[in-house]
Amino acid sequence: MKKFKESIKILEKGLPFEICLPKFLTNLVIVGDLIREVVAHEIALKISETSYLPVRSYGIEEFLHGPRVTLDVDTSLVIFSSLHESRREILIDYARIIDCEILDTNEEIFGLPKEFGWLAQLVWVQ
Repeated sequence: MKKFKESIKILEKGLPFEICLPKFLTNLVIVGDLIREVVAHEIALKISETSYLPVRSYGIEEFLHGPRVTLDVDTSLVIFSSLHESRREILIDYARIIDCEILDTNEEIFGLPKEFGWLAQLVWVQ
């Protein structure tokens, strides 16, 4: 874990956007909307393959219909979404009530055209 964090610090210096590491690496939930659901599943798979950490991933609609009750104060929730997705705010409001960590990687933080936002989200995590 120490080498991973050191590598991230080196990478941060060369990237035009900020990288935030989750606080709760053993209780990580990744949620995505539309095409970003595929991004969420792919990222969860990559994290599990490379770090052997347990990661759960869901589409935002699926997550709101049940698994959201698994969030707690020791959960890191990573959201891949668009600011135009209305359910994003519902999820964020719920997570704030539960007081879990929220890492919101909406497409607007990258400053790219809308068509490439999902790709920037994928690169951000990889």
